[in-house]
Amino acid sequence: MPTMSQDFVFSESITVSYVPATGGFPCCEITQYEILVNSSNGNQSFINNPLDVSLTFSALPNTEYQMFIRAWNSEGPGRYSLGLTVFTNPGSVGPARYISSTVHSITFEWDALVQGDFIISNYVVSISPYLSGDGTAFVSGKTNATFTMLEANRQYAIVVQAEGVFELGSKNASSVVFMSTAPSAPPSPVASTASPPTTSMITIEWSCAEFRGCLDITRYQINWVQIGGNQSDSGSEVIDTDPDSCEFAYQISGLRINTFYSISITAGNDQVFGPPSDPIEICTNPAVPDPPSVQLHHQQQAIIVEWEPPIVGGGVEITMYNIAWSSASDSGHKQVTVSNSNHTAVITGLLPVTTYEVTVQAINGHGTSSVSTTGTVTTGSGIICTEAPIIRLTAEDLARFGAVAGDQIVVSSREINYQPAANQLTSQCKIPALVGGAAEFHFNLTDCEPLVGFVVDKFDGVDNTTLLYTYTVQLARFTVLSNVVQRFDPTVSFDFHCVFNRSLAVVSDNVQPNIAKDLVAMDPGHGQFDLTLDFFTSDHYNTSLVGSPPTVEVLTFVFAQLSLGVETNNVVLQAEYCWATLASSPEDPVSYPIIVDGCPADNTYDEPGAILVTRNYQLNTVQFQFKAFVWANIPDRDQTMFVHCNTMVCDPRNEEGCTDLNCGSSRKRRNVPVGGKIQRVTYGPIMLINKGEDLCAEANGGCEDLCVVENQSIKCLCTAGQKLNIDGRTCSANKYYGAKENQEVPQFVYLVLVAVLLVALVGLSIHKKQS
Repeated sequence: MPTMSQDFVFSESITVSYVPATGGFPCCEITQYEILVNSSNGNQSFINNPLDVSLTFSALPNTEYQMFIRAWNSEGPGRYSLGLTVFTNPGSVGPARYISSTVHSITFEWDALVQGDFIISNYVVSISPYLSGDGTAFVSGKTNATFTMLEANRQYAIVVQAEGVFELGSKNASSVVFMSTAPSAPPSPVASTASPPTTSMITIEWSCAEFRGCLDITRYQINWVQIGGNQSDSGSEVIDTDPDSCEFAYQISGLRINTFYSISITAGNDQVFGPPSDPIEICTNPAVPDPPSVQLHHQQQAIIVEWEPPIVGGGVEITMYNIAWSSASDSGHKQVTVSNSNHTAVITGLLPVTTYEVTVQAINGHGTSSVSTTGTVTTGSGIICTEAPIIRLTAEDLARFGAVAGDQIVVSSREINYQPAANQLTSQCKIPALVGGAAEFHFNLTDCEPLVGFVVDKFDGVDNTTLLYTYTVQLARFTVLSNVVQRFDPTVSFDFHCVFNRSLAVVSDNVQPNIAKDLVAMDPGHGQFDLTLDFFTSDHYNTSLVGSPPTVEVLTFVFAQLSLGVETNNVVLQAEYCWATLASSPEDPVSYPIIVDGCPADNTYDEPGAILVTRNYQLNTVQFQFKAFVWANIPDRDQTMFVHCNTMVCDPRNEEGCTDLNCGSSRKRRNVPVGGKIQRVTYGPIMLINKGEDLCAEANGGCEDLCVVENQSIKCLCTAGQKLNIDGRTCSANKYYGAKENQEVPQFVYLVLVAVLLVALVGLSIHKKQS
């Protein structure tokens, strides 16, 4: 029986040798040797000739192998020898990876090695060159290591090996990885300031730091930060320097006025910066403030001046503001110095309707700022054109009239020279008796018999017809001619105009009243009528529809009201056209007419009384009602309605102001007044709710021809030869009529066609018999 022994064991091969069997067999010589190899990866068998005394075969790393040998002769095999157990070495570990380093240490890691039959938990790491010891460390249970006591800024070679089952030498090394320690940081320089600071700049100086480590000092970082205050101002700058130089300086600019800063310097080499120097604290200088930002608002004989303090206030408290104003019409250049925290002032005693230039300067303990940007403003006229105009008369105005206590001022449509009796002036057109030095008068737009006319002007480049209200304001001092006849003394009067665009917007861009003895230019006034469209639950018009969106039930009445935001007998609101659409756009082709030419729409598919216009062309309100419906061929979830109205306002006292409303059987289409301006108003959406009844039972569901209900919604159809129009309800003749796959033809149409065909066949039969 031969015996075996191991010669060489590696991670991927095994070499064994054996001693040939002695004595042989009595009858025959040994012809071959058989080696059996067993492992966790399977069994192998090798045959060697009798002259060989060793065997090398491939193996797997970190694996246990058992080997047996026996001899063969011509009579067959002998017995196997005792088993030989061999363990292969682990394979190579992956290269180490850098984690971090300091001046005197390097930390690295590697991937755990997983292979073969055994868990690998022990590793050997080596580093070279190493000044103390052999540079080898044993690591158990982890895959990272740190070498310390290294030299600064030095490169090291690092190798990792996995430990085998037996001896330490039986292992494969990883590839070599080179890693470096960090360079040593230079020490702190010594900083100092140079010239005195300015309002926005500080110059810092320093000497070179002591050389340390293996790298030259090639750069410095200057750091500054604001000390205290509500805002933070900080920054840093890195400058490159010559390693052979030793004196440096840097100017920090763009700093805040009168502000403390902390400044430090840090030295650095090509790799790292060192610690900062001891900080230096220094303050920039204060200065005069920048000019403030100014806004102006006019009153009748005053200007309200508002300003924002300057962003740069000079670094110290602003104690005063100097306000100056001047005008070509008001002699002299006047100014006043104020000290308040509200940043506002009122300049009084000015001339009305006069243009002034105003400037403001800020003042602190270091001087006065330059003047602000000049603001221009015109004082007011005392006339404000709105729905309820306001006339404000100052002491100067009253002086022009020559008015004294007890006199009255009247407002009318024209200058009044003769009046039967003073008490016949309506009270709302008389300013109360003058008391003191001023008066203010409010009145409704259409009171006091204004002269009303149409004027064509250009607003925003478009010709628009406007309503022009003209008034005269004059002193009402009477001269008694008899017991019943009194005469006004029209010594002084002035006119003013309020111009209103018929689209309901008030446009008075050129209000220029005239005083008989003094010309007064009026400033613009703007305003508007408030036009509203609302929907209600009843014809009382006191409870609006609610919900988001509001909902109405199909076949119930909906009540709508258009109204102006002013009550007057001299303005008429006209609803020319109103219609409902499925979508929000007024141009939606799916629509339902409600009001046409001011009258109820005459829809052929509506039952009588489905639309009622109860109030139109009657002063300030329009009211109408109509039965709610559903849109044909539209699912329930999409049944919404938007209502639109085109409206106008007019003055019935003007010849071309208002047209008459004629809703009789002989009514005809009316023209919009010359230059008329239409205003459109929209309400929606309104959700239409189907109560589940047979919607075709009433008024044929609004269909002109055939009505069917599908999925709880109306669907209109047309008989043969007609087509459904875009409104989804009416039909029109189809001159290209012919059967189509998707055309729905009612059943009775088929019956008529069959009957016609039978008549044709009978006629053909009779004709043959006669022949």
